[in-house]
Amino acid sequence: MKKMVFPVLLALLSVVALPLFSADVPKGWGTDYDAALARAAKEKRPVLALFTGSDWCPYCVQLEKKVLKDSSFQKFAEKNVVLLYLDFPRKKQLDAKLTEQNKKLREKYGVRGYPTSLLLDAQGKTIGKVTARNARGYIRDIEQLAKKAQKLDKAKK
Repeated sequence: MKKMVFPVLLALLSVVALPLFSADVPKGWGTDYDAALARAAKEKRPVLALFTGSDWCPYCVQLEKKVLKDSSFQKFAEKNVVLLYLDFPRKKQLDAKLTEQNKKLREKYGVRGYPTSLLLDAQGKTIGKVTARNARGYIRDIEQLAKKAQKLDKAKK
């Protein structure tokens, strides 16, 4: 009986403690940069990369409430972009590999504040910055940037 108590307690503790060490990623968003780019290339869609401080940044929390959870944005995003969630929490602890990836991407894209939303092509090049803070404006910004990128692609060919 005593031999079973420790494994059961350990399993229970890991289930209870797991949320403390992982970020809460919104539905539909991924966290793997390389996977997002691969999916974008396969589906011929841009990547919407959101750099956020999910558990400490008031503007990030507001963006999540006003945009990310809005049904019109969710429907639009599902059909038009690959969603990439790059979190920099202070209270939650991310996996070390994810933390390192996010730091490198913050540096690569010159992100200085949160939230920062960038539209990227399938090669990871910046198409532009999404600056709106409501669902309708966010969708409009993405559409305009995507059209701009399509025109540039056509001009190159």
